[in-house]
Amino acid sequence: MRLPITIFFVSVSILFASLVSAQERQDTLSASTVTADVIRSISFSQTGHERMEALKFDLAPVLGSPDIIRTLQGLPGVAMGNEMSSGLYVRGGDGSDNLFLFDGAPVWQTAHMGGMFSVVNSDILDHVDVYKSGFPSRFGGKISSVEDISVKAGDFDQKHVKYSFALTDGRITLEGPFRNKKTSYLVSLRQNWMSLLTRPALKAAGNLFQDRMTNYLSDGWYGFTEIDGKISTRLSGTSSLEFSLLADVDFLKYGDHYGGDGTSWSDHGLKLSSNWGNMVAVAAWKTNPSDKFYSNLRAYYSRGYANISTRSDYSVDDQYREGNSISEEGNNSGVENPGLRWDSVFILGKGARIRFGVEGNGYISSPHRVYSYEEKQRMKHPEDPSKEEKEMSVTAQTDLDRTMHYASGSVAGYASLEWTPVRWFSSDAGFRYDAYFANGTTYSYPEPRLGVSLRPVNSVAIKASYARMFQPLHMLSSSSFDFPGNCWMPSTNLVQPAVGDQIAVGADYSGNNGWKIGIEAYLKNIDHLHEYGGPVLIYPPLDEWENLFVDGKGRARGIEASVSKEGGRVSFAASYSYSISERLFEDFYDGWFPDRFDNRHSIHLSFRYRVLNGELFADWFYHGGNRMTVPEYYYPTDSPEEYAINGFYTQFDLAGVPYPNNWQLPSYHRLDLGYSQYGKTKRGKNRVISVGLYNAYNRKNVNFARVDKGIATQSPSIIYVSAFPIMPTLRWSYSF
Repeated sequence: MRLPITIFFVSVSILFASLVSAQERQDTLSASTVTADVIRSISFSQTGHERMEALKFDLAPVLGSPDIIRTLQGLPGVAMGNEMSSGLYVRGGDGSDNLFLFDGAPVWQTAHMGGMFSVVNSDILDHVDVYKSGFPSRFGGKISSVEDISVKAGDFDQKHVKYSFALTDGRITLEGPFRNKKTSYLVSLRQNWMSLLTRPALKAAGNLFQDRMTNYLSDGWYGFTEIDGKISTRLSGTSSLEFSLLADVDFLKYGDHYGGDGTSWSDHGLKLSSNWGNMVAVAAWKTNPSDKFYSNLRAYYSRGYANISTRSDYSVDDQYREGNSISEEGNNSGVENPGLRWDSVFILGKGARIRFGVEGNGYISSPHRVYSYEEKQRMKHPEDPSKEEKEMSVTAQTDLDRTMHYASGSVAGYASLEWTPVRWFSSDAGFRYDAYFANGTTYSYPEPRLGVSLRPVNSVAIKASYARMFQPLHMLSSSSFDFPGNCWMPSTNLVQPAVGDQIAVGADYSGNNGWKIGIEAYLKNIDHLHEYGGPVLIYPPLDEWENLFVDGKGRARGIEASVSKEGGRVSFAASYSYSISERLFEDFYDGWFPDRFDNRHSIHLSFRYRVLNGELFADWFYHGGNRMTVPEYYYPTDSPEEYAINGFYTQFDLAGVPYPNNWQLPSYHRLDLGYSQYGKTKRGKNRVISVGLYNAYNRKNVNFARVDKGIATQSPSIIYVSAFPIMPTLRWSYSF
């Protein structure tokens, strides 16, 4: 609990101090002064790149609240996974292979509430660079994509306040200069108030089980707190210091109870408590001593953590037996990642520049599991009470306290030459070398990168790229949801790092009238792709996880096309993706089979219409159904003795799976509608009021599915569950 309390008091202190010194202005919000970061500039020869400015996230809120990853899910080539999940499955990736950077530091817990909300408040953004292919050589450590999040600097001249309230959360952002105007601050606090909805909803859920359970009670709540910020200092005309912070924590508590009112012979209770989050701190020294040399030295510390504990009580009291059992389990996981990085750019002149740098990372994973179980009982004798056992005795007892400690590290160096000798040709040839050390095991990988671009005319670019990426850490998870039970584990002598190779070719058109057209095809292969093959538990077994990882391969191929028109009253964008994602795990199946998110066709249509002092928007999403493994028949498992006693079969198991992920779920589609009105209050504050509908035509999309054995009907069946119907959205935002 120390981290949540610390975050709360630090947040309140900073906000209170800033509010006291803030001065109300009667004019519109001025733009912050941002110094261009040459280190992050984009090469003309890169494929698969999207730069999304901060305004883009405000124009596409989810449930009324801007969200980074949910907006990125609308990009071509990105599968969203389960509905209302912030997972990103990029070009055949598994969701754990995306490199999220917060001002250059990795972020390990990327979602709140099992994936419904992404971390990092969009109010502090300058822009986000997304790479799906053609990865620059300065990036490494993951194999599917890079999401490079840049935090803006606070205004060095004026103070500003922005606050907004939506149905799911509230935010307040403060920025401005300190007295000398050589240092600026930016701080933003986001508070989720889902607990106001979850607690009454769980209490009302007790009425749903009146026919099956006696005296059913449930209670619980969920919420998260997040603080982001940045302090920027101008040391001189050629250098500056920056300090960035991300700290967030999620709380989840749940309990239920049924029975125990005298009409039931059993009593059962469950309590669950969990918290998870991030702590990311970055210190950067940027300098450009000459017009030809730029440098950025960063030191950072990133920690993602998750704690979950459960207690289950069960008791029975009938005429033959009195007994009770108590099981308690606690699981802690996480990864600590200190790092040091130096990036530089040297301009050679005549259309050429060299990028080079080095990077070192440490990784500490210490998953901890505590488990205890105790069962007591006392036998009764209804015919002769004198023969009853007087006291309860222990009949079963288990205790486990296990901590696994893994310390590993990596060093990497890279260099690239960006060359544009003539107007119609540019190239980016780079090389990265990664070395990884863990428990006496060393892995080293060369990672060549190459991108070329031809421009027959100024508005058209034809591009091609090749990139190899290397991933030494793996997510150990038995669930497809972004749950705090997921553990990051290192590569060992039994579990090798994953390696991805991708080739991409494409063409872009950018017209002066706001038109943009793009098309890109890709081919991607993954070696040492790992799949968890053990029992489905909240926390997989920590002492044998290496033996439960199954080594396999992956391949993905597809084509993506997009067209957009910006400017004027009407703006629209449309994108289509055709993609195939397959897996090969010989332990599961002796041939290639579809991935869970091999949903082939994906469409996103976006429409904006500026009217009066506001803007109407509509977004339509479609993708083919995700996949799951469904048995085709079942067979009896009773022993001959049991069958002879009962005269019929009583136990069955499912079988007859032709190949993994053989069943495709119904297709997913939804329409989001909204309207944002812009104006001013009587006191001169900028005001934005947004209203809308999520899933406007109430499509019952499948959130998850399960297989019913169908013993009564003699046939297995699939039960679909839809969790998110049509929902209203609302947000107020003020700034001055």
